[in-house]
This record gives sequence, structure tokens and C-alpha cells, in this order.
Amino acid sequence: MAVFYKLLPLLITIAVAALFIKVLSPWWFRYKLKKLMKFRPSISVTDASGFSIFEADNVVKKFHWKDIDKIELTGSEVLKLYFKDTSMLTMWKRDYTGWLALIKTAPATLPVNDAFAKYKDEYFSNLSCCKVCGKIAVKNDECPNCIADTYEKYCKDMESDGEKIQTEREFLRENQLDWFTAFIDEGKVDFHSKEILYDDCPNWTPLVTAAEVIQYDKEMEA
Repeated sequence: MAVFYKLLPLLITIAVAALFIKVLSPWWFRYKLKKLMKFRPSISVTDASGFSIFEADNVVKKFHWKDIDKIELTGSEVLKLYFKDTSMLTMWKRDYTGWLALIKTAPATLPVNDAFAKYKDEYFSNLSCCKVCGKIAVKNDECPNCIADTYEKYCKDMESDGEKIQTEREFLRENQLDWFTAFIDEGKVDFHSKEILYDDCPNWTPLVTAAEVIQYDKEMEA
């Protein structure tokens, strides 16, 4: 017992150091960031009539396009929805998941300002395939769907920082393990989830298995 108490300060130091290293890990940080993002209000567009906002405590608010008078975009981050009953809803991009889905699915007949029309046209044109999540979503070497850079951008960033560069397969596998933890449901992983914002990349297949994703999730939660 006396030996244990002598070693206790050293054991505490090792434990704190291990936790510090883990927190500094970019993969652990991004994993926790995605977990936190699940708690933001989420915009879901399920049909042509409108959209829903899912908030905390299972609160769901349904909105219909026919009740909206016009939509305006301020800068590139703030949407303002003006309703026919004179009420208004302000939506910051940083505060909602699915913010882009609202822009893409707004009916063409709905009045919008020039900034909204320009943003929608420019953003959703010339997208390319993301090798991480399998969606046609990459714009300017970044994928807003899975929050991953392209391998080419990753290499440039690592070279400029003087860091060791992974192979493309290693890079994609680590990102896929990180991303697809969000799609675990009852012991299964949905690698090909359907959503309205981005189309599927043709012939894309993941480089990780469901078992690997589930095991990775357990390790990161530990």
C-alpha cells in the first residue's frame, strides 16, 4: 500500500498527460465536434410543401412554403424568412444543421433577394465527388457535408506545416471512420444515406467496414 501511495502522483501525471494528448488529437476533436453538432437545431426538408426544424426535447416546428412571403440572404451566413402574417424568422448558418438544404429546396416561385439567388446558383454549380462521404458536395477542395478536405488540399496543408503526409487510403479511411459514426443505428452503419441536399457519387464504395466504424466509435467514446 505504501508503494501505491508513492506511485500515485506519477500515475495521476500519466493519466492527465494521456487525456491532454487525446484532447489535442484533431481526430478526437472533430469526432466530438460532430457529436455536438447533433444537438443543434436541424432543418429537414422531406417534401415539396415545406420544411421542419427539429429542436431540443423532441420539439418539431413545421413550416410551409405557402406561408412565406419572401426570403433574404444577408452576407453569406444569415437567412431571413418573412411570413405572410408579418412574423420573421432569422437563421444563422452556424446555428443550424441543414441550413444549405433550405436554400437548395426553396421553390423557384418564392420571392428572394439577389444575394440569395446568386449564392444558390454559385454554390450548387460545379460540385465534385467527395471520396470520404460519397456525396457530390465538394466545393473549393472542401466538403461541407462531412466537413472534410480533399486529399489534395490535405497534402498541401501538411507540406506547408512540415508534417508527415498519409497515403490517400490512410487519409480516406481515417475520415470515413470519423464521419460514419454518425450513421450507426442498432448495430448497423448506413454508408449510403439518402438526403435531399447532395446526390450520390456514382460507383463510390467506402474503404471501411461497419464493424470498423462501430469499434472506432466505442474507442472514441471511451
